Amino acid sequence: MTSPEAYIHFTPGLIDDDGHVTVEGTEKFLASFMTAFFEYVLRVLAVIPQP
Repeated sequence: MTSPEAYIHFTPGLIDDDGHVTVEGTEKFLASFMTAFFEYVLRVLAVIPQP
C-alpha cells in the first residue's frame, strides 16, 4: 500500500495499558487509516486468483 502513509510520533501515555489511544485526534486518524487499509486489502483480494 503506497498511500496513505502513517507516521505516528509515539509519546509516553499515547496508548494506555488496555491498548486504547488516549489522544482523540490520533485515535480518529488511526481509525481512518485502518479503514483505508481495509479497503486496500479488499481491492487486492478482488484481483488475486482464489484457489
